[in-house]
Amino acid sequence: LQTVAYADIFDFPLKTNEAHRYLIGQRANLSEVCQALERLSADGLLSRRGIYFQLAGRPDLTRVRRDREANAVRLLTDARRLSPILSNAPFVRMVAVSGSVAAMNASPDADLDLMLVVPPGRLYFVLALFRLLRRLGIFGRICPNLILSEDTLELANRDLFTAHELMHSVLLSGQEFAGRLLAANEWIARLLPQAYSAGLRSLAPADESSNPQRCFENLLPLSFVNAVEGWRMARCQRTASFSGVNDETVIAPNLFKEHLGSHRRLALAAYEQRLVELGISPERPGE
Repeated sequence: LQTVAYADIFDFPLKTNEAHRYLIGQRANLSEVCQALERLSADGLLSRRGIYFQLAGRPDLTRVRRDREANAVRLLTDARRLSPILSNAPFVRMVAVSGSVAAMNASPDADLDLMLVVPPGRLYFVLALFRLLRRLGIFGRICPNLILSEDTLELANRDLFTAHELMHSVLLSGQEFAGRLLAANEWIARLLPQAYSAGLRSLAPADESSNPQRCFENLLPLSFVNAVEGWRMARCQRTASFSGVNDETVIAPNLFKEHLGSHRRLALAAYEQRLVELGISPERPGE
C-alpha cells in the first residue's frame, strides 16, 4: 500500500511488476505482491483499472499514465540517438537519464534530465560544454541537472525520493561507474531492496571499449579546461546567490545539483500525507 501511495503522488498507477520492483522496505516474490494487490483491491483500499493499480477514490489515471509514458518513450528514443555523442563527450564517464522521463511519467514539455559522473575537477567544464551544445541546438531538451565527481559518489539525502530517483534512472553509458555508484549508495537496499538488487535499467551497449573520448581529452589544453571549470563554477555560484538557493540546489567542487523548486521536499511531504490518510505509520529503514 505504501508503494502504490508513493506512485500516487505522481499520478502514476502501477503494474504488478512495477509494484514488485519498487516494493518499499521488504522483499517478496512476484506472486506475493500480486496476491497483496488483489487483497487490497478486494478490501477497497486500491482500485484496479485493467493492468493498473491505484489508490481507491482517485479519478481513473490510466489515460494520464499512457499519455505521459508515450512522451517518455519519445524522449528516451532521442536520448538513445544522442547516446554516442553524450558518452564520447570529454570527461564524461557515465550518462543516465533520470527524472520523469526515466520514470516513464513525462509531461509534454518535460526536459531530458541527465545524471553524469565525471573526473574530479571537471564537473563545470562538462556542464559548460553541454549547455553550449544545447544552446546550439545539438542537444535539444537535454538538461544535465546532476553531475557527480567519480571520487564522491555517495548521495547526501538518504530518503525515498532520492532512492527512487537513482533506481528509476536509465543508463546510457558507463556500466563500470554505475556499479560504483550503486556500491556507494548501499543504503538504498533498505528502502528499495528489490530495485537495488536488480540494478539500473540500461540502454548502454554491451561493449564500451571503443570509446574515443580520451583522444578528445588529450587534445584539450589543460589551462583552457581549468579556466572554463573555474569560470562556469563561479558563474553558477553567482546565479544561485542572486536567485536564492533552495534545498534542491548544490554547487560544490564535487557535486552539481540543480533542481528548480523543491520537488524532493514536496514529494516526501505529500507521501507522508497519503500515509496519514491511509492510517499508516511507516518504518523508515533508510533515515
